[in-house]
Amino acid sequence: MVVVKGATHHWWPTTLQGCWINSESGINRLINGSKVVSVGLGASGGVSDGHNVNLPDGWAYSFEPDFHEADDCVHRVVPYVQQQVRSMVENSVHGQLKAIEENSAICNDLGSIVSGLLVRNPRTRRAVQLTVNDLRSDEMQIGSRDALIAMNLANRHIPLSSWLGRFGNFLFIQSTESEFVFGDGIYSNIDTRMPGNSNCFAFVALAPDTMVLCSNLNGHVYESRLNCIFATEDFVEKVNRATIEYSIREVFFRSQKPILKPGDLNGVVRQYQYHKHPYFQSFLYRLSQRQTVFS
Repeated sequence: MVVVKGATHHWWPTTLQGCWINSESGINRLINGSKVVSVGLGASGGVSDGHNVNLPDGWAYSFEPDFHEADDCVHRVVPYVQQQVRSMVENSVHGQLKAIEENSAICNDLGSIVSGLLVRNPRTRRAVQLTVNDLRSDEMQIGSRDALIAMNLANRHIPLSSWLGRFGNFLFIQSTESEFVFGDGIYSNIDTRMPGNSNCFAFVALAPDTMVLCSNLNGHVYESRLNCIFATEDFVEKVNRATIEYSIREVFFRSQKPILKPGDLNGVVRQYQYHKHPYFQSFLYRLSQRQTVFS
């Protein structure tokens, strides 16, 4: 396999970035200090050689191709989801779930998209980096360290994608007024190293008006693995806040600038178990018990 050194590998694929393009053909990037910068498609959300393993002895390989299928299917999955959701929730009340006819191909594609975003997300990479830094010797070369980080990320996507595609439930959350943001952190408790845990979840924005909750909650049994719901403005505000809290340095939005709090986007990697959210604990419990989700 040919490895192109210096290649930019996107943790936020350009196929998904396109959903956040604003009226001026840019994407609004919010960083620490509430500074907003408009960036072009593909100009952000990437890391150099992020998925290349370059060893000092000259041996190298890349696992970037593992994500190509996930990124390519965004073009067909997101419009399909939006069309299905809009037709289902148009006359629905807040909190009422609507089942979508199950489609195994769409479930597999969604599992691939969610897995690709989780594995490549900077919060996942930073956690691996911190572990490598703690364990490596002082004599380890920078190139060896980077290769070790990449090696720890390789081979995660395909098993996780397969598991989510087979066993994940997907709740599409549609918003008509408020917009979802996307950050370099995802509100999720899924361990990308060990797919198969129960009661796992990930809130992933697919577009400013569409979010998917991918989950494997105990008791979450519906007539279909695909469901949709009409979001409240309060939900959008809270899930955006969670996204910002779990992001490291940057958040992207289309037209509605979120408000930052002191300590946001300051480079800190927050682990899920230390930052619990009572609102979402209640939300996920009601969902698992097939109760009305929004009170």
